Amino acid sequence: MLNVFKSYPYSRRYYLLHPWKWVYHTWCNWKNAWARATRGYCGEDWWNMDSWMLEILPPMFDELAAKTHSYPSNEEFDTPEKWERFLRGLAANLRLCTEDAANRMNEFYNDGNWLENKDKYFARAKEISEEQEAIREETFKEIGRVLPMLWD
Repeated sequence: MLNVFKSYPYSRRYYLLHPWKWVYHTWCNWKNAWARATRGYCGEDWWNMDSWMLEILPPMFDELAAKTHSYPSNEEFDTPEKWERFLRGLAANLRLCTEDAANRMNEFYNDGNWLENKDKYFARAKEISEEQEAIREETFKEIGRVLPMLWD
C-alpha cells in the first residue's frame, strides 16, 4: 500500500550515530507529504514516475473493482461481474510487471552451481523482461482504451 510517509532508508542504529540524518529524513518526509497533500504528487514521485505508477495503479484498480456502483454497460462489459473481472485483471497485470525477475527464477539459486547456470540465468532474465514489457504495453493500451470509463 502506498504510504504518504516513505520509510526511513537506514537502520535505527545508523540514526543513533547520525542524528542529523534522522532530522533531515524526517524533514524530507514531511515536505513530500505536504506536496502530496497539496499537489497530489511530490518530487520523489516524478523522479521515479514509472515505479510510482506501477505502485499506485494496482490498488486503485482493486478498490474501484471492489467498491464500484456502476459499470460501462456496453457490449464488452454488460454485467458488473465482467467489469470487476476486467479491473482486477488490469491490477494483476501491473503487479506482474513489477515482480522482480529473481523471484521467478529460484531454480537457478537453489541448485548451488550458479556459475554453471549463469547463461541459462541471463537468458531466462531476458525472457522475463520481454514478457513483462509485452504485458506492460498491452495493459497500458487497455487502460487507454477504457480511460473514459474509469469512474464510479
